[in-house]
Amino acid sequence: MKFSNLVAWSLTITLSAASSAGSSKQKASVYRLPPSRGPSSSNDAELSIDDARVYLDSFVGKDQSQLKLDVDGKLVELLNEQYEHDSQHEHHGKPKLLVNVKGAEFGDAPIFHTDRKIHSYFKHHHDHDEAEQLTQELSLVSEHGYAELTRHFQYFQQRKNHIWTDFTTHQQVMSQYNPVNDQIFINELSSLIHLKEYVEKNQAFPSDVFVIQLASLLSIERRIGAEAATFKHSKTTMAELLEAMNEQFNILIVSTPSTSHDVAHLNKRSLELSKINTSVFKYGTKEACEIATNNCNSHGECNKISQKSNGGAAANGSEEWACVCVPSFNSTTSKTTTWVGYDCAKRDVSVQANLFLWTTVALLLVTVGGIKLLLGVGETPLPGVLDAATLPGKKTL
Repeated sequence: MKFSNLVAWSLTITLSAASSAGSSKQKASVYRLPPSRGPSSSNDAELSIDDARVYLDSFVGKDQSQLKLDVDGKLVELLNEQYEHDSQHEHHGKPKLLVNVKGAEFGDAPIFHTDRKIHSYFKHHHDHDEAEQLTQELSLVSEHGYAELTRHFQYFQQRKNHIWTDFTTHQQVMSQYNPVNDQIFINELSSLIHLKEYVEKNQAFPSDVFVIQLASLLSIERRIGAEAATFKHSKTTMAELLEAMNEQFNILIVSTPSTSHDVAHLNKRSLELSKINTSVFKYGTKEACEIATNNCNSHGECNKISQKSNGGAAANGSEEWACVCVPSFNSTTSKTTTWVGYDCAKRDVSVQANLFLWTTVALLLVTVGGIKLLLGVGETPLPGVLDAATLPGKKTL
């Protein structure tokens, strides 16, 4: 009887632990950059969804002077920590970046947990009437006019391939890089890099709030699993980029569990981006072509593609522009360089490569033929007259 009771209690404890673990996965987690190291910080704190909204409102700078708070509540303690954290890291003069990571935990030290429905907070800000949609994932809520920022993102889709190429080249130089071909990840990472480049060169106000929703990690995890090296590398890459952006932004990250709506959105978004990617090297206007290719890297110019090359597009009245590369002559070395690629950024080494290849093949054939000829000299039988005049060896005596 005692043994059966022991088994029953063991099963109860196991099921309770499993249910608590499952419920914790259904909670949203809030992280701060850089992570707080204060003694009062606790990663097991939990706020109601209303208190969590108050915390996020405080972060984005919403007026809360008329709000009544419970003096003994956990929210007040966390708000005080937020103020001290921002003061220590000189975040008061920086624009805010509010990040929603869908379906993936983004660290092991959240400042608090809350209900998963907090994701509606991001949807409200992203779809707000006053929000400026920079990309489908990134929006800006600001009381200032940002015509320059809008122009910066006007040709983002055309510019994205150049941003991604530069980033991956740098990654390969700095460390062993695991390539990622997920278009959503490429789009989101390039959006953050493009935003970072703008804020580094232009003024941004402390009241500006940038909101971005990141679903690429969920997309990669669904396709290849959380234990795959590419997924882990993608997660690390995104985290490192956000940490680097901490110099220009005051960043708060909210990780929310995935929903069926997120999965449907991923499928739709992947299809949209794959369609854009098929024509990434053809541009609708000359200006778009010049911006996307850095004026063909000064190795050519953007020209309208002819009707014959354009297929049926010309019949529909649409235009397509692309780089036409022009060889460059170096008067110092008296050498001409031919450029290739969609942006005329690569040297055309096909002539040298072909010359090297066929020279190597010819040398190899001559070498093999010479060796074969030398080996066959001693094996050819002599004519009868010469053979009769040859002195017999010792073995023939």
